[in-house]
Amino acid sequence: MAFTKLFTRVTIASMIRDEINEPTPRIFSGIGTDSVYLDLDRFIDTGARVTSAITWCWEDQDETAFDAANDYVVSPSAAFLAVTGCEYEDYDATTANRDYRGLQRIPLEGIGHVCGETAGIPRFYAFFNQDIYFWPRVSSTIYAAGDKLRTSGFRCVTSFGNDGSEKLPSELQIMPFYYAMACVYARLGKHSLSAIHMKEFINGCNQWRYDVHGSIMRVDSQEMAKIADVTLISQ
Repeated sequence: MAFTKLFTRVTIASMIRDEINEPTPRIFSGIGTDSVYLDLDRFIDTGARVTSAITWCWEDQDETAFDAANDYVVSPSAAFLAVTGCEYEDYDATTANRDYRGLQRIPLEGIGHVCGETAGIPRFYAFFNQDIYFWPRVSSTIYAAGDKLRTSGFRCVTSFGNDGSEKLPSELQIMPFYYAMACVYARLGKHSLSAIHMKEFINGCNQWRYDVHGSIMRVDSQEMAKIADVTLISQ
């Protein structure tokens, strides 16, 4: 989904300078290129990353080819915060049709035990450390056919300045401003104003996550070591 780009890094930096009455760089360095990371660049980009990490607003997919016959793990080219589903893509070279079969998620320790050792079409998957583990392992026929795994999940914005603002929904594009303002006021020693802007940032992100996903808790039914994260909930 493409969102309307309401803000750029330059416009947010201008808003920050208006707020602190610093029209030209004096305490805080200005906007540079992607290879020159300056103060306001860093605050704004970090705000975009944290926004997407808290809200899980960027849903994306990645198709990954199998590395070899009898393989049971692939590494998606995209980095995911969390994976919501995985599908086996069955490609027919004769008709150029693609059929998809959803894989059932299981705990990582179940890989290799849920069905026999015979290679074939993957039916189960587990996600760990940016890798997709699946079972059964793929046969030489499946590998030769060019079949793939399609991974769906939530990703993290890496930079607001390039295409990051297109990855943030319109309602969230102002959030990096509040985060950056909190950093700016903290640098100036105005900690009360810093706390006010950080609270606005956290409340806005949590409210969007609650409205869209129905929960601000981070609980994973497949990984019992994960518990509800209350550190981001405004008390």
